[in-house]
Amino acid sequence: MALLSNNSSYLQKIEDGPGKSETNFHKVAELTDSAIFIFQGMRIKYANPTTV
Repeated sequence: MALLSNNSSYLQKIEDGPGKSETNFHKVAELTDSAIFIFQGMRIKYANPTTV
């Protein structure tokens, strides 16, 4: 039973998709005291408010 339960919650996370993950990331990134940069190649794609 535990295996089915864990599998079920894992599948739910997959079904939630990147939208929920992205929302959660932005919540944490906006509130943290640490600077966060995301680069794509040589360009900064995201920098949280702490970086300025």
